[in-house]
Amino acid sequence: MPIAAVNGTELYYEVAGEGVPIIFLHAGIADSRMWATQVKPLSKEYRVVTFDMRGYGQSPYVDGEYARHEDLRALMDHLDIRQAVLVGCSQGGMVAFDFALSYPSRVKAIIGVGPGLSGHKFNWPDIPLIQSMEASEEEAQRTGDYSELCALELKLWVIGPEREFSAVSEEVRRLAFDMNMLALVSDFKEGAKVLELDPPAAQRLGDLSCPVLLIVGENDLSVIHDKVAFIRANAPDVQQITMANAAHLPNMEHPQQFNQIVLDFMDSL
Repeated sequence: MPIAAVNGTELYYEVAGEGVPIIFLHAGIADSRMWATQVKPLSKEYRVVTFDMRGYGQSPYVDGEYARHEDLRALMDHLDIRQAVLVGCSQGGMVAFDFALSYPSRVKAIIGVGPGLSGHKFNWPDIPLIQSMEASEEEAQRTGDYSELCALELKLWVIGPEREFSAVSEEVRRLAFDMNMLALVSDFKEGAKVLELDPPAAQRLGDLSCPVLLIVGENDLSVIHDKVAFIRANAPDVQQITMANAAHLPNMEHPQQFNQIVLDFMDSL
């Protein structure tokens, strides 16, 4: 099992293919397995790297302060990657933007998939599902049983508040639930502190020196669409593609379409 011992932790990673490196950064409700349907097709032309951030998947939780974009730098150094295209979903998108602003020469381009953005403030929509999640989070904190909270988060992010569960395949739902259950275990621990970029990326988008492709699911939350619009309005070289019939993890719902979007963008660089 390939492990990079960096920054006081051990990051599980996988590498496939040769060529221009593409590093995939997973969402906060997932781990590197969310990119399983990207690895084989894209590694035919590119060097594809996936890894679990600390506290996710097969990378252990570690107490103490750390910055996710610095873990990415350390992994790139470990793999002797000087420059890469970063594909980041949700939390992984936040890491991609933080890294690009900290180490601009090391990023060829960013593909942000419903991306997070450090320093961007938003208000959660006032919907019953969010209220149920808040109550379930308190119950999970008390009992240590995360199954109900995980199911609610699956509905919010993977299915989308306005869609039925049948809109997403059972295979995707099962994997998403399994990944998020592991992620929730780390979320409820209190010994680690994530250090964000200072000043945050939301205040520095104009400094980005690489092209950015934003991919957002049509059925993703309004706050994600608002964040994508904010990035488009403030970053210098941005294009956007909205994937129909998809929520927060569009690459898992429609892998062939997603892979073709990535390949087309790579060809344009």
